[in-house]
Amino acid sequence: MTGVALERSTEARRTTGAASVVLAAVLAVGAVALADRQQRFATDPVASALNPATLVPGYGPANFDAALAAAERKVAAKRELLAQEPDDWLRIEGVARALLQRARLTASAPDMAEANRLLERGMELAPWPAGPVLSRAGAALTVHDLAEAEQTLDRFDAAVVLAAASEAAEERGIRCEIAYERGAFAQARELCGTGGDLSVGLRRANLALGSGDPATAAAIVEAALRQPRQTPLQLANLMLQRTAIALAAGEWENAGRWARAAEQVFPGYWLAQAYVAQSRALEGDTAGAEAAYRQIAGRTGNPDVHGALVVLAEARGDGAAARHYLQQAGKGWAERVSLLPQTYANHYAEYQALTGNVAGALRTAEADYARRPFLPVMTDYVFVLGKAEQWGRIVEVVRRGELAGYRSATLKLAAAHALAQLGRPGDAARMRAAGLRMNPRVEDPRQAFVHFRQD
Repeated sequence: MTGVALERSTEARRTTGAASVVLAAVLAVGAVALADRQQRFATDPVASALNPATLVPGYGPANFDAALAAAERKVAAKRELLAQEPDDWLRIEGVARALLQRARLTASAPDMAEANRLLERGMELAPWPAGPVLSRAGAALTVHDLAEAEQTLDRFDAAVVLAAASEAAEERGIRCEIAYERGAFAQARELCGTGGDLSVGLRRANLALGSGDPATAAAIVEAALRQPRQTPLQLANLMLQRTAIALAAGEWENAGRWARAAEQVFPGYWLAQAYVAQSRALEGDTAGAEAAYRQIAGRTGNPDVHGALVVLAEARGDGAAARHYLQQAGKGWAERVSLLPQTYANHYAEYQALTGNVAGALRTAEADYARRPFLPVMTDYVFVLGKAEQWGRIVEVVRRGELAGYRSATLKLAAAHALAQLGRPGDAARMRAAGLRMNPRVEDPRQAFVHFRQD
């Protein structure tokens, strides 16, 4: 077996989830949902060298433990209210929103699944076209149920009463995300447009990064970071989004600064700690990174963290440890897939491929790609296709993605490897050069340690 570092550099293996529900929902959707929807985002200034050390959080729980305790109290209180009137759709919505708030802290699949079930019931109980419509659409989007999210928004549009500006902006942001994930890049750009609230602005940053423009993405996120009164959690999530942008450009040192700032402004946050552990690996402290990941995995059971441990174990040649970590990751993904099969399909496909079930991985990945042919899913699909040695299909997937407007260094490198396998060295060299222009470090062996990212 080729080493993990080489495997990742040649096949663009992607095991992150900034674009899965575990990470993308926390970084992108989660940060957006927690943001103050009344904040305006009128302009996207040119990126500047914002110093993360100058950013100070405002109100809200000061650390992860305090935030989680507050979230759990809120869930309990909302459940008590619902118990008094079990068929009140407003109280049902209250429980669901509290569960989603807790899930944004913990990436809990059971909380997300229950929230979606509750909101579905709330929609059934409410008279048409009223109900927890935007909450239902947002929750469906969080678990990648694009069809349900879109159908629910159609109900929102059927309302006679003119929507408030904040609600209209929320709908616009959700429709933008649906278009982006469906591969309709031009439509997503039109929907996100310019101006809008913070959620629209941050989705616009995702579009910029997905199109291979990290500078514009950084400018948008830094504008959001400059806004006052961010809660510690909001600020940390924005900092992690900025970290992911730096990683996409190969700016490892800058990524480390932002990750450490996120950990500092919201102590105890497992996701910030995972990003810091990743930076330690990129800086050469692989032993320290592995110890940190083990601690996080033991505390959270998160399979993404176990996936990062697999990479580190294989990089140091410890096959037994790698197999153990992979087994632990598999248990975590299996539990999540049993609750939300579409939500975790890309992760599960990768796990299937790594354990030798390439045929099963292809079925899972192809179905996910058919539903959501956008950058994160494409990257996972390309990894599975590489395991299956379907070089022509890799070239076609990357070509289709680039025609739609998606760009990433990892996909370009995957296409370059596939082109070389197909006996097209000239095309391979040009594709490789394009990838290196986007991320000069994409071929560095340490790129294998970039596990948590957005592209």
